[in-house]
Amino acid sequence: MACRAAIAALLLALLGCGEVAPIGRRPQSDQFLTSERLGILAAPGSSRAALQAQWGEPMVATADGRAVAYQAQSTADRTILTLAVVVPFWHRAPVTYFQVRGIWFDDAGKVVQTKLWEGHDGPYGGNPYASYSLPTQPHVLRWLQDNGPEPRR
Repeated sequence: MACRAAIAALLLALLGCGEVAPIGRRPQSDQFLTSERLGILAAPGSSRAALQAQWGEPMVATADGRAVAYQAQSTADRTILTLAVVVPFWHRAPVTYFQVRGIWFDDAGKVVQTKLWEGHDGPYGGNPYASYSLPTQPHVLRWLQDNGPEPRR
């Protein structure tokens, strides 16, 4: 019985190994928008041309042109908590925070939906398509396809 308890405790301890998310908030930057601010800058009914004049070329666009994404990034040194079995220790490392602004259009090229995707390139960073990395163009394209407006019925 005691042997089983020791084995269970050892397994639980080993499951606790690894890096935990960086400690600290995303850097304050004018590059990052709130959902409300994005909704104002890319208000429903705004034209694709107006957004492109404001923000330039998007990072990625879907093949049909119905969705585009812009990405902002900022890097800061952050403390990262790491667990070695059950012993915590910390180290400093640069962490790059990202924000992807997704914008979806109707057939006339007018905004119908906006959404933000935020995260960082550290552990548990918010990129479901590849851990420990920033979203690449294929990741953002897939995110646009996964998060677009529901088809009309």
